[in-house]
Amino acid sequence: KRQDMKMSSRLLDQVTIPDGILIHQNQDERVYALSDGRKCKVLYDPKRERPIYAIYYNQDYSKVEIQINQNYRLEALQKTDFEYMYSGEMFANRLTCLGAGVLHSSTIVYQGVGIAFSAVSGTGKSTHTGLWKRYYGESVEILNDDKPAICFKGELPYIYGTPWSGKTELNLNQSAVLK
Repeated sequence: KRQDMKMSSRLLDQVTIPDGILIHQNQDERVYALSDGRKCKVLYDPKRERPIYAIYYNQDYSKVEIQINQNYRLEALQKTDFEYMYSGEMFANRLTCLGAGVLHSSTIVYQGVGIAFSAVSGTGKSTHTGLWKRYYGESVEILNDDKPAICFKGELPYIYGTPWSGKTELNLNQSAVLK
């Protein structure tokens, strides 16, 4: 069986700075090129200059290792929130390498077809799909409430549920033709 992506994550007491060449820097984030051909993206704590996370990945994002500093705290976020965000980013990058992508939307399947409601966060996408579910009942399934995957099969776009579904955790391991 072919494996399209292997991703792991670990909580560590201390995330170390990789031994590599700095190739990009943007505020508190740095990207290093490593001697084995991989890259490593590191986010630093702006107050202490210690790494919050390090993400090691190969060129096509088929192999990803996420290291998270378990001692770093933000009041509004749990350790699982960090893993959710970083793994979602790497999954989206992998899809891009495969000619697909992630669509920020709340997506339903109605009468066998996918319908995506895409808008800025806080607009009411989840409320809207919730109303579809309320008024159309069993004929509506919420495929993904935040970040479904999208790709073409021939000429047709398909939408897929992913585990990255926002605050509601509404997602299905299904797909549908996107209308």
